[in-house]
Amino acid sequence: MKGIEQKEGRLPGGYAGKILRIDLTNSSTEIIPTSKYVPEYIGGWAVCNAIFLEDVKGPVPALSAENELIYMLGPGAGTGLPIMGRAEICGVAANNIPESYTHSSIGGYFGPMLKWAGYDGFVLTGKAPKHTYIYIEDEKISFLDADEAGLWGEFIHESQEKIFKLHGPDAFSLVIGPAGEHMHRNATVGTGNDHVSAKAGFGAVWGYKNLKAIAVRGTGTAKPAVGLDELLKIRLEIGNPKMQPNPLKRNYNFTSFPSNDFRCEEEWACYDAKLCCSHGCNGVCVWTCFDIEDPLNPGHKVTEGVKCMERWAANLTYDCAWQGGAYVHSHRQETPGNFTWCAFINPVDINDPDLTFLQNEYKGDRYDLLAPNMERGYAISWLCTQYGLDKWEMVFWYMAWLSMCKKEGLLEGIDFGREVDVDDADFVKYFIKMMTYRTGPEIKLPDGSKRPIGDLFAEGMGRVTRALGEEKFRYSLYHGRTNLLGEKLDIPVSWEAAWGVCTHWLGRGFQGCPKPQWLVYAAGEMLDSRDAQGNSHSHMWIEDYYKVTADPAHNRFLAEFSMQNGLWAILKDSLGSCEYHIPDMGRPGQEALLFTAATGIETTDEELMYAARKARLMYRAILMRTAGRTRDLEVESIYNWLTYPDPWGQVTDWDEWNDWTDLLYEVNGYDRATGRPFRSTWEKFGLKNIADEMELSGMLPPEGGTPGYVRKKNPFPR
Repeated sequence: MKGIEQKEGRLPGGYAGKILRIDLTNSSTEIIPTSKYVPEYIGGWAVCNAIFLEDVKGPVPALSAENELIYMLGPGAGTGLPIMGRAEICGVAANNIPESYTHSSIGGYFGPMLKWAGYDGFVLTGKAPKHTYIYIEDEKISFLDADEAGLWGEFIHESQEKIFKLHGPDAFSLVIGPAGEHMHRNATVGTGNDHVSAKAGFGAVWGYKNLKAIAVRGTGTAKPAVGLDELLKIRLEIGNPKMQPNPLKRNYNFTSFPSNDFRCEEEWACYDAKLCCSHGCNGVCVWTCFDIEDPLNPGHKVTEGVKCMERWAANLTYDCAWQGGAYVHSHRQETPGNFTWCAFINPVDINDPDLTFLQNEYKGDRYDLLAPNMERGYAISWLCTQYGLDKWEMVFWYMAWLSMCKKEGLLEGIDFGREVDVDDADFVKYFIKMMTYRTGPEIKLPDGSKRPIGDLFAEGMGRVTRALGEEKFRYSLYHGRTNLLGEKLDIPVSWEAAWGVCTHWLGRGFQGCPKPQWLVYAAGEMLDSRDAQGNSHSHMWIEDYYKVTADPAHNRFLAEFSMQNGLWAILKDSLGSCEYHIPDMGRPGQEALLFTAATGIETTDEELMYAARKARLMYRAILMRTAGRTRDLEVESIYNWLTYPDPWGQVTDWDEWNDWTDLLYEVNGYDRATGRPFRSTWEKFGLKNIADEMELSGMLPPEGGTPGYVRKKNPFPR
């Protein structure tokens, strides 16, 4: 296997050619040639890793001038090629524990406009001396006063509207809301059509750096290597061209806020209409909700783009259903262009012997956390959009935690300023506002310190439970969970999984799934530094799934599949492609086809996988260098969560999880004792310089493994 080579001696197609380095401290910029990194690192996440590895040599706090935030596009953004318009933001995250370098994907029209202005991305360094926003118009970059412009203190939508008025209707922007300004650790960076970078708390980093917004207007173009005829052909074959924008119509069975148990109420104007997430996308998948009653401005109607989280903001009675055919695929059903998350868009082969399994839907555990309440659901969604907060953490951690703690009697003696009632829209509005602005009644913590309760909760739920006392507020059990058989399955009141983030497709808590699947997802999260499931949903052929069901934790094929799943993730976020369309089980090779169409470089899936593996190793080098990543840290970060039962009552024990980790490290080329790559692993992917650095710093294990390694005993008492 070899990497991607540029043989023509010039910048490949698709790329703009420049990366903008922005020094906020000195209000200055410089240009980095994109050719320094591409095509070797593709774009997006891979280029972010290469830049951060060069620039940041040791640990830096998330909220510091030294923390670099890097925004990078892939080669297809702005070219008209489908499903390639997303961007990646990387830097040290504010919300995870411990603070570590991580990544977050974002769509919207800002990225293509940035490329049309001549830039493939930017690097943010330093800290502005005052509240600032940046306006980019081709080669002209202006550092402007966010207070004088009336931007600081504004909500997300109002900030974007003011930028349009200041700089024209095609000046697209990235902005933070009040949550970012007040450095809430779950604050987002948002852009048009309600798309956000949400999984790292990067909005808090912008707030610390006094950066309110970056707006851009570009007058150039971004051209793929292929001609118009080939471009149109690709648009009709790749992604899902069948998903045309829907006519606006009322649909009470499937609304913009779909729900498990109840239809949209008559007085709410719910429509079934969809948007694309970025320029050029032909897979329309963002629901649109029209005529919402604005909880910040009663009597005023608003429109919002929504995805999957909002349905549970409106009703978290049951867990998300698991449908076999959305993740396990049959050759009898899959055809090129099929939307692999929805098992059967194309005609169903009713003679498929696996059809029953594929169509089976496990409704999910009953939790009874948020009762059906559309007003409350809209309030959570809209307030998170406007304040700039991560909806996922808000619904599945904050609201779920408050509900469970209230039902278990754990909140007695804590003054929230009013009665805690997550089914009351007014309480939800009060709580989210209090947390956004860090206000509220003072709470006395076990260490004797006092702080406003909203200030405490703005630090993120992982830090809340640590400050209040983990034994009670993290590990106390919630007794209200039952599976479909009526069996009680106790679970902790805090759904923390690993690295200070909320559970997601890990088999218990929110989104239950069978053991082979949650082993793969848990492996991805353990080796990452955040919730990995935003870009890592697994897709497997059914004959392969049957191979791993008996004893998945000791199955080498599943470990290799898990590594492959992680490589698909970094490739997607380097190409800037879409989690909903790649990989498409019915169309192998579409990633190489898209990369070649954008750049003109003939490549193969194997060469792209080499590039993804190289980028993944660079990511690991950053985590080792800046966060001291080791085997013990990884295993202990997630193991305890997996000892609580999944919907089928399955768990893992200490030896089984460590056996699984041994397999994962083996297929990745890591030392079992330390979790650190061998020199041969680094050098296989052209990273001898990193191997040399790791040897000098004492982090290079002996080839073949650390002698005398003995597995650590289980440190968890339960």
